Amino acid sequence: MVHISQLQLTDDTILFLQPRLEYILNARRILRCFELASGLRTNFHKSCLVRMGKQLKGDEVNWAATFRCVETSLPITYLGLPLGGRPYSKIFWKSLVSRIENRLAPWRRIFLNKGRRLVLIKAVMASIPTYYLSIFQIPVSVAQKVESLQRIIFFG
Repeated sequence: MVHISQLQLTDDTILFLQPRLEYILNARRILRCFELASGLRTNFHKSCLVRMGKQLKGDEVNWAATFRCVETSLPITYLGLPLGGRPYSKIFWKSLVSRIENRLAPWRRIFLNKGRRLVLIKAVMASIPTYYLSIFQIPVSVAQKVESLQRIIFFG
């Protein structure tokens, strides 16, 4: 019996498979059946295979070639979230802080009253960390950095 675990969100899917040839081939067959039944196509050029754990001895099979996709390694970004990193380190959160700073850069030059600044903070600046926080617990130092960016915008 083959157990396939997956995560799905709209048109994105992650499959978790044991590194056995028959599992990989069955997953490929299932995806092909899905294509035939639905009329939709799996885009393997946008897909990647990520190995987790240690490579088994005698494991020279090119799993990525079975799916006709590229093979990569962790850490990766999936749906805007980093996967495979260490969420307790500051480096892990650097992309979040950079995204917030980049979103704020154009707004620093525009004169806004306090009400509009507050709307900007709630609508733009709060949504980005909320997405990350749905998965990861933010370190205190990163939370303080995000709050300081919010204060900079609010108080000008």
